Amino acid sequence: MILEDIQPISSTVNVDFIRDIPKTTPTPTVYPKLTFMIIEEYTSSTDEDNKTVFIREANVIESVDGNIYNTDTNIHLNLYGIGLQYRISENLEDLETSQWLDIPDNTLNIPYNITSQYGEVNIYVQVKNAYNESNVK
Repeated sequence: MILEDIQPISSTVNVDFIRDIPKTTPTPTVYPKLTFMIIEEYTSSTDEDNKTVFIREANVIESVDGNIYNTDTNIHLNLYGIGLQYRISENLEDLETSQWLDIPDNTLNIPYNITSQYGEVNIYVQVKNAYNESNVK
């Protein structure tokens, strides 16, 4: 079996195969299982054409069932593109005036000390590269 063509069409994948059956084969070959892996496609952010940076997720590493028991935390960022700096705040209005800091060691784990001791706390984070600022998570 030869894979001829793959096209994404309306949230489905259209796959065309060519069956290579020799004339000497009395019955066609049966292929009992096909397995596909869908890989998210994007242009490498080291390419100058790609200037976008986007936060997919921001998770507190020390979170246990949504609860944090220590004010010293690390937030793991899942990015599309490459982020060089970040800013973080517990108040969305203060985020705009927060200082940009370098992302440490390219790990995408950024340290943060929560200022509130008890109760629900929202943490807002934003990243940027040399060209653009990301969304806020």
